[in-house]
Amino acid sequence: MTWGKAVASLQDVRVRDALIVHWLGATADVVDDVLVGRASEGVHRVMDGALRPGHAATPDAAVLAQAFEWCARALRVTRSRDRAVIHALEAVLAWWSADIRRAATFARDALACDAGYTLAILVAEMCAVGLGPGWQRGVDMP
Repeated sequence: MTWGKAVASLQDVRVRDALIVHWLGATADVVDDVLVGRASEGVHRVMDGALRPGHAATPDAAVLAQAFEWCARALRVTRSRDRAVIHALEAVLAWWSADIRRAATFARDALACDAGYTLAILVAEMCAVGLGPGWQRGVDMP
């Protein structure tokens, strides 16, 4: 697959979200559910685990490093106006790794490319209120 095709496919929210759940540790079946738009129990579990304390494993450092490198490579071949999705993916990765300041920066970068990019708005808002990933907050915190 060429980089251009990979970046173009990210314009489909299902493809973008499938990549996110893959990076969050979802099984292949859950990734497939996201790709076809099926709100399965597995999809719910992965998304719930990202947000709620005590429901997810900590991020895999090697997966995060590879994902950030993938984004960096994609940015090198992407036109400025098409970069919002990649910066938003970086924001999610930084948020998932509990680097709220970096996540907010990536979200701002995405919003500079597309002020209405919803995923970037969501991450920016979570960062603004200091909401980190569920794994970081522990089981006894709200």
